Amino acid sequence: MNQEYQDIIKNNETLARCNRTLLERILQEPERFKRSDFDLGSIEYGPVRFQLLPTFINRRFSALTRQASIQVTNLIKSLPGRIFALHPEKIADFYEISKQTSEYLLQGFRDEHVAAMLGRGDFIITGNGLKCLEMNLGAKLGGWEQQYWRYVYLKNPDFVSFLNEEGVRLQAYENLTMMITHIVQHSIAALGEQCNPLNCAVVMRAEDLGKDKNLQNQAINRLYQAVLKKKDASLDGMLIMCADDKLQTGHDCLYYGEQRIAIVVELNHGLIPKEIYQAYVQGNAVVFNGPLTWIFSNKLNLALLSDHQYSHYFNEEEIDAIHDYIPWTRKTKACKTLYKDESIDLQKFVTAHKDLFVLKPSDGVAGFGISVGKALERTAWERAVDVAFLEKKWVVQEYVEAPKFLYQSRDGGIKPHKLVLGLFQFG
Repeated sequence: MNQEYQDIIKNNETLARCNRTLLERILQEPERFKRSDFDLGSIEYGPVRFQLLPTFINRRFSALTRQASIQVTNLIKSLPGRIFALHPEKIADFYEISKQTSEYLLQGFRDEHVAAMLGRGDFIITGNGLKCLEMNLGAKLGGWEQQYWRYVYLKNPDFVSFLNEEGVRLQAYENLTMMITHIVQHSIAALGEQCNPLNCAVVMRAEDLGKDKNLQNQAINRLYQAVLKKKDASLDGMLIMCADDKLQTGHDCLYYGEQRIAIVVELNHGLIPKEIYQAYVQGNAVVFNGPLTWIFSNKLNLALLSDHQYSHYFNEEEIDAIHDYIPWTRKTKACKTLYKDESIDLQKFVTAHKDLFVLKPSDGVAGFGISVGKALERTAWERAVDVAFLEKKWVVQEYVEAPKFLYQSRDGGIKPHKLVLGLFQFG
C-alpha cells in the first residue's frame, strides 16, 4: 500500500474503526469485492450507482451529524420570520422575486407546516469540522435508496464474513420508512377527523414517472399501508404515484378519480398546480413541501446566516452553530463586508481572489451553474463574477477544502474521493 493511501485511510477511520479494516482487506485482496459479486439489477438506475464500500459511522460521529443537521435546519426555517417578520416586500427584495410571488408563497406559511418540512443538508467534513454547503428543504431528496442497499450487502458472502469477524452488526437508517412515518404522523395531527381514509398522492412531472426503480407504485403503497397500520390498525388509505395534473379539485378538496387525497408529496422542487396549493391553504390537504421549498432551499439563506450584519438576530448558542457549520457566504451585491475581520469591497475582492471562492446560483439544484474559482481561467472567472453581481440571485461562498476518503470507483479499483454527507431531516 502506498503512503498516500495509508494517510487517506486515516480519514475513513475517523468515522469508524471498521472502515479501515475493510479497506485494508480489499487492498490486500482486491478480487474479493467486485461489482459482479453484488446483485445490483434492482437498485441501479439512471445516475444512481451502488457504492461497494459502505460508510460505517460510530456513535460519536452520528451524534455530531445529528446535532449539525438539526441546528442548521432549525436556523434556516426561522429566517423569514426572524429577519423579515414575514413581510412580503422585504422577502421579495432580498430573494430577488416579485412582491406578487412573495405574497403567493406566504399564503402557505404556517408554523406547523414549516416545522414538519422534509429536508436534506449537504455537508462535508473539513479540518474545522462539518460544514453545510447547502440545505435542500424539499421533498425531492436523492439518497434515500440506501434503505434497500443493506440487503445487497448482506447477500455477499465475503462481506458477511467480514461483519462476523469484526463483530459488527450492519444497520441502516431506513430513510423512506422514517419519512413516510413522519408524513403520516404530521398529517393525522393536522387533519384531525378528516384523516380516514388517509390517501396520499406522490406527484411529479409526467415525464419523471417510472424512472426510479425503487419507487414502483405497488411496492411504495405496501410500505405506506404498513406504516398506517403500525400507527393505528383502524386507519385506511393508499399511496398513489401520478403526474401532478391528474389530481382534480372539488369543494376545495383534492381527488384522484373517486379517491379523496389528504396528503400530497410533490417531487418537483416546490412547483405544483395552484389547485393543489389552494387545497392546502384552505386546510383540506397537507402538502410536503410545496411552494415554500423555493424560499427554504434558497442558498441565500446561508448568506443570511453568515453575514455579520444580521448577527444581532441570533443568540450566543446560535452564533456558535453558525460559526461551526456555515462557510463564509454572501449575496452577490455591491457592498462593503467583512472577510476574516478585514473590510472589503465584495465584488472587487471576489474578482481578485478567484481561488478562494465559489459562485452558486441561489435557486440552483444538482450542482448546475456553479463556478469554482480554482477550476477557471482568470477571464472566465471575471465573466462569472460580473454576471452574478449583475443578477444578484447568486451567492459567493468561500471554497472549503475537504480531505479525501478511499472508496471504490466505477471500474472497481480503490481511489480517493471527495465525500459529501446527505443528512436527512424529517420535521
